This record gives sequence, structure tokens and C-alpha cells, in this order.
Amino acid sequence: MAMNELQRQAYLRELGIQSYFPRRALPGAKPSRLFGASVLGVPRAPATDLSEIVASVMPVATAQGAALLHVEKASRPALAPTAAPTPVGAGLPAIAAPAANAAVAPTPTVPVTVSVSAAPPRFAFAYFPVGEELAVINELPWAKSASVTPACRQLLAGMLRALGMPSDERALTSMVFTWPLLEGPDIEQGEESARQTLAGFLARRLKLRPVRHLLVLAEQSAGYLFPADFDWQQGHGGLQRHPHFDMQLVVTRSLNAMDAVPDLKREVWQAMQPLRLALAKQSGT
Repeated sequence: MAMNELQRQAYLRELGIQSYFPRRALPGAKPSRLFGASVLGVPRAPATDLSEIVASVMPVATAQGAALLHVEKASRPALAPTAAPTPVGAGLPAIAAPAANAAVAPTPTVPVTVSVSAAPPRFAFAYFPVGEELAVINELPWAKSASVTPACRQLLAGMLRALGMPSDERALTSMVFTWPLLEGPDIEQGEESARQTLAGFLARRLKLRPVRHLLVLAEQSAGYLFPADFDWQQGHGGLQRHPHFDMQLVVTRSLNAMDAVPDLKREVWQAMQPLRLALAKQSGT
């Protein structure tokens, strides 16, 4: 499947894959058909004639293509001058104006159906690698430069201490994932593309630092962390295994939601109890 080059580079950059581009022509390498002149730094005057454009794009058929263009240009008949357009209504019988008291039937209205395409998804997540046992991913209010507020960072530090994992809020570094990566009419921004790109981001984080448990703090965009056919709400109130990664997870409210509505902290504390017991069992306490 063809992919926009800027979108491809953004995907590779988000997955941590460095893209390399040649800065000079390698010895014995064949120049690119379309971009060889620009890569080699050879100045080239802009083509003004159509035959020159064809010759630059189709070097194999240069002479043949140019000859066909000249033959076509010479054999093309001259266009005759167009006649003046006929006035609208010419030749039709005159229509008498209705009388002042005559009733005029209303013109029937035809309903117009307007198709509205679904807006592409927009979301942001902050990933916190806490330790070997636990990582936290929190949904952020969407913005092009989304970030974790100091109040939410302080709240997360308190939650980790309640789970038996002492943590200083100043040491809680996060990596932010924002979707869409790029915006434009030719860039794929659908739900499946968003889900696959976020899965690649998460896979990269877990490959660098594997964990046994994941605490998901999200509401509206939690479904993008899982395959489309996975019911992530089935394990509400307990631990469940991720369908692709070897880890158990808990899904509950986000930090921003708890910061806005403090009463949600009680619900989150109840949802974290299975995770707290699992972490205590792993540590032997």
C-alpha cells in the first residue's frame, strides 16, 4: 500500500526507527530516474516545452515521445471560432404574468441529504516507566503539545505510594504520544491506523523496559490501546491480560478526571486493589 512519505517517516520516528538518506552518489550507483539530478547537485534549467518535460521523466523514450508530440501538434486542426451563445428562452412562447389576485402554487422542496464523514480520532497518552513490575499510561486532554500537569504528577506519585511503590514525583518522567502524528488530506488518520501506531509505540516502550503490570488511566480513548475486537471492559474490577503483550493490566479513571472530580479517587482506589495485591505478592510482602 502506497504511503505518504511524511507519514511514513513520522511512523518510523515514533517507533524509534532512524531513517537514513544518502547525501552523495555512491560509486557505481545508478542515479535515480526522477531525483538523480537534484541529489547530485547538478543545476538544471526548468523545462518550458512539453517535449522537454516528457524527455526528463521518460529517458528511455525521449526521441519517440518528442516526435509524437511534434506530430500531434502539427496535425491538430485549428479550432473554428465559436458562435455567440443563444439567449436563454429564445424561441419559446412568451409566458403571461399571473394576475394580481391569482394564487401561485408553491414550489415543492426536495430534501437534500448531506453526508458528514466521521472526524478522525484525536487523543494523547503519557507513558510512565515506573519499574520492572509496573508501568502507567495516562490519557491526557488532547493538544498538539500535550503534557502532564504538576497536579496530576503529584497525584500519580501518591497513587504509587499507595500501591507500595515509593516514588518521587520529580523522578516520574513520561513519554507523550499524540494522535494524529501529522495532519493533511493525504495522511491516513483513521481509527485502525491510530490503533496500530499506538500499539507500535507501546511495543517499543515494553521492548526497552518490560513490565509485568500496566495501570491504564483513561476514559474516552482507552479502546485505542487494544485491538478493535477486544472487550477491554470485561475485566472491570480486576486484572486482565493484554491480548498482545505478556502483562496484566487494570483500566480505571485518568489523572485529569480525578483532579477535576476528587470523588473519583474512591472508585480508582477500589479498582487498584487487585493490582496492589499482585504487586505485594511479587515483592513478597
